[in-house]
Amino acid sequence: MDLLNGKRIMNKSFLAFLFLSLFLITPTMGQGVNCRYSLTVDNTTLNWSGSNLVKSINIRVTRGNRNRRCDNARIGITKGFSGNYNRHVYSWFNGLEYNVYKNNSTSNQLKELADINTSTDYIDATFSSGQTSTTTSFEIRVPYPNLGRTTVPQGSFIDFLRAEIASTQSPNRIVSEGFMVLINSNSEIAVSLVNTGGSFDQSSTSFLMDFATLFQGDAKGMDLIVKTNTDYTISISSQNGGRLKHVSANYFVPYIFKLDGGTRSLSGGSFSFSGNAPGGSNNERRYSVEISIGSVANKLAGEYQDTITITATSNN
Repeated sequence: MDLLNGKRIMNKSFLAFLFLSLFLITPTMGQGVNCRYSLTVDNTTLNWSGSNLVKSINIRVTRGNRNRRCDNARIGITKGFSGNYNRHVYSWFNGLEYNVYKNNSTSNQLKELADINTSTDYIDATFSSGQTSTTTSFEIRVPYPNLGRTTVPQGSFIDFLRAEIASTQSPNRIVSEGFMVLINSNSEIAVSLVNTGGSFDQSSTSFLMDFATLFQGDAKGMDLIVKTNTDYTISISSQNGGRLKHVSANYFVPYIFKLDGGTRSLSGGSFSFSGNAPGGSNNERRYSVEISIGSVANKLAGEYQDTITITATSNN
């Protein structure tokens, strides 16, 4: 009986010891030290007007625990609306390509902490001993051309991201803070005067029609190309009211001005018309322009000329 009782006592002691060991070990198997991090992301509003744009954004990091296991942390950035790392900002049905990078690095986009593979996938946040706040930064880059377009629709484009932070000693204890990326695409408008069928050339803003010897019915043409991301108004004016004027005498030769095949009068000095934002991959609207010479009967010999001015104005 004594041996049996002793055996029972030994079993009870073993079970009690095992339970106590589990109770003591369990807390160290959780998510690690709580550093009580918080994040503040600076203003992420960008004004973009059709060129490569890079803006540095500061992130202020604070911690409520000065334990040295909280001295080193990693910051990641979530995917946003696109659901992948080809990030886009959106305005209704239009979008712009952009991305976020570690400063001075374009080899890898910043990623969520769960997806990091290399040091360019995240931002480092380092605290000195006893320090409770630090500041680091990342870059937002908007490429040009954007999605194959050299002009993009006007408007405000938005994406929502979250900045994540975790101590390198407790990578599973993640704290995050949301922020919005807002890219304002400004209104743009430019005109180009080119040979019929020619390509848009922003530097080509003047065009000479040389008729040499004037004959009635002689005609020459060109293309007027408007590149814009907004609705617009075109004003066309003639220095001499739709006539060629003798350079040294008060003689005139009339001409006919045609726009896209339709005759438009310049006898009052000017006319104007409106157009909608062209859209498409290049945001261009092409107009054909033709000028044909009127009667030259009983005109003084000499040189005749007129200056036609074309002005494009954004309606926004």
